[in-house]
Amino acid sequence: MPARRYGQRVDAVYRLCLNLARAGCEIRALSTDAAGLDHDLALNTAHEHAIAAGFYVRYCHRFVRHSVSPALLRFMRPYVKWADVVHLNAVHWFTTLPSLIACRMLRRPLVWSPRGDLLRAGGGVIRAAHSGWEAVCRGLMPRDTVMHATSEEERAASRAHFPKLTAAVIGDGVTIPREVARAAGDDSLCLGYIGGFEAGGGIENLIEACRILKRDGLAVKIRIAGRIQPGYEGLLEDRIGAIGLGLEIEVLGYLGRPARRRFFERVDLAVMTSASGESATAVAEALAHGVPVIVSKDLPWPRVEEKGCGLWVDNAAGALARAIRQMSAAPLEEMGRRGRQWVIDDFSWDHAARSMCEVYRRLIPERIGVAGMHPAFGSQLPHRPRHHRHGSSRREQQSHYR
Repeated sequence: MPARRYGQRVDAVYRLCLNLARAGCEIRALSTDAAGLDHDLALNTAHEHAIAAGFYVRYCHRFVRHSVSPALLRFMRPYVKWADVVHLNAVHWFTTLPSLIACRMLRRPLVWSPRGDLLRAGGGVIRAAHSGWEAVCRGLMPRDTVMHATSEEERAASRAHFPKLTAAVIGDGVTIPREVARAAGDDSLCLGYIGGFEAGGGIENLIEACRILKRDGLAVKIRIAGRIQPGYEGLLEDRIGAIGLGLEIEVLGYLGRPARRRFFERVDLAVMTSASGESATAVAEALAHGVPVIVSKDLPWPRVEEKGCGLWVDNAAGALARAIRQMSAAPLEEMGRRGRQWVIDDFSWDHAARSMCEVYRRLIPERIGVAGMHPAFGSQLPHRPRHHRHGSSRREQQSHYR
């Protein structure tokens, strides 16, 4: 953060760290200054940056690619040595193996978040390379390692790749607005989509479903947002024009945080048909804004039906068209209120942070108990010397949070 080019995972780790600090944890994060293959963040790498009380980040200049950084390797040992528990947010990245080695050598417990890496199956050479890399990881990881999955689907993938590891499922939190609002619209049912834009993906099924609905006389509009694969935007627009939906569909591209709020204020119903992590998170975002949802079965959200805030359906044009027609006659405002309350109860960042604290606590009970009550753990943690923003020694660098 703020390297948003890397998508939702960057924002998710940042929000988790902020809320862990608010819960009473002390966090020292190691990251690079990469903002894509060809861009670096414009910030000072000579000292730690104080992000919030208890949350500091050391940005290390990357030498090549996304994460190859000699400076980060130099800081890793003192950070890991300081930490009570290490949290690694990567699998197939340069920093993974050194992190595992440091934890093993210094006997530090590890929480390991794949952040979708194990869900993206490559083919051929890539798959073989990943398999070899993971075999090395299995040999290097410390004994006290817990895999953190953000969904049951990711837990299953983690067990397939690392069968001996215990996995804890803690979904990413959602930033919940204090109030929700609805922008005035016309008589059309306005649908919202956020997720992957790739040929053969769920967005094409949604567009075809809307063609069916228009043919059958139900007026709908779609606002679609997300990262678009190079070269696909033109193909998508050609497809929309060819089936006569040019006036009904608005393609917005990637949306930042303020724009996402305005997006949800202008839709009546969110329809998430992509299997991407961005769509999975957008389901919770929609509910937080009081917008009911239709979710394809490619995403692990069956409880939207149990909670009475949406439908969980097959990712096919006909099934989506039937679901949209059914929801067009449903009490959407009431369903939106139920969904928002569910998110407040179970998916806030505060809830996610406290659940993660419990995972940490179970890993380090024998190391807690020296001085100072620690609100996150309900126990005592040893005093750590405060690390000032400028002029701190490398020997005292304090944690490892990739």
